Amino acid sequence: MFTKVLFSFFVSAGTSVLNNIEKRYIVLCGLCGALTAFLYDFSENFVSPVMASLISCFLLATVCQFLSFKTKRPDTSFIIPGIMPVVPGSLVFRAFDALAESSYMKALDYGTQAIMVGVSIALALVFNETMTTLFISIKHKAIK
Repeated sequence: MFTKVLFSFFVSAGTSVLNNIEKRYIVLCGLCGALTAFLYDFSENFVSPVMASLISCFLLATVCQFLSFKTKRPDTSFIIPGIMPVVPGSLVFRAFDALAESSYMKALDYGTQAIMVGVSIALALVFNETMTTLFISIKHKAIK
């Protein structure tokens, strides 16, 4: 698990370099990816991989909202490198590999898993953004 978290740090930091993030934020982007990998591995022991990606991406988005507030940068600067460890690229590869081998049931299984993980990532990000907007509007109404 430690090696996966370590390499997730480097993958996320490398992704932030490719996305032209400023040098002083590269370590934060790497830490977001390492956090996501750790949360995914930890929660995968208790729930399915789809729920594990939902939980890890929701918590990642929460941390990225906080970092966005503190650094005055858009939260996508941290979210995009941070989700790299849970993107279902290997499942898509396995699905196409099974298609090439004419193993259609395996391809359907891998493809369905990839779609479900991708949808759970999107749902986590949308749910977090909705909750943040809701809390901000409640805060503004309480101040008035």
